[in-house]
Amino acid sequence: PLFDGRGAAAFSAAGMLSPTAELDSGGPEIAELGWRSIAAWRGIAAALRLPLLRQGGSLMLAHRHDLGAAQRVIARLDTRGAWRAPQPLTAERLAELEPALQGAAHAWLLAGEAQIDPVATLDALFAQSPGVAWHWGCTVSQVDAGVLRLDDGRVHRCALAVDARGVGARAQLPVRGVRGETAWLHAPGHGLRRPVRLLHPRHRVYLVPRDADTVFVGASEIESASRDSARCSSR
Repeated sequence: PLFDGRGAAAFSAAGMLSPTAELDSGGPEIAELGWRSIAAWRGIAAALRLPLLRQGGSLMLAHRHDLGAAQRVIARLDTRGAWRAPQPLTAERLAELEPALQGAAHAWLLAGEAQIDPVATLDALFAQSPGVAWHWGCTVSQVDAGVLRLDDGRVHRCALAVDARGVGARAQLPVRGVRGETAWLHAPGHGLRRPVRLLHPRHRVYLVPRDADTVFVGASEIESASRDSARCSSR
């Protein structure tokens, strides 16, 4: 496989498994799939015997002057069929859960949410797959029930076909590209234990701890599948 960070979304994905948080832009059906995916990933991690999954919930934070905007988001998560509604946290409880956090006036816990390390998971799946035939460099043009059709005309039949092409499946499925601008921070001893989202009227910044010294930061969602370099301006 070509490890260039561009060939698959998993190379740049945060790895957050957040059914409750996704209710802000999705519906109960998406949340249901999210909870099912957490259970599936739990089984995969157990089969690989690696600590690839962490399920300590996630946090939503807001500054004091952004409480109104934050409450509107929380209300949407409470009324769209969330099985586990966000839990408001006192300053003392937040300090117990995340001692490294400072300055947040308001906080909510999204219990049950989880995270995986996508790159480590891909590596483990590849390394621990005896008897699996890998077909690198093959472009799948169509996925049907039990059938994979390649660009060169070959057909692979199977018991179960899983379509993971993303925007490559636009010819068959109503999918769209969403681009995320992300950064990896080397922050030795950062102390963060679980994913954190900032509820801000304009900027939805999130932090995901990768290991004891690395934090994954995301700060934008752009409705585009373009990989061109982004142009920024400031005034």
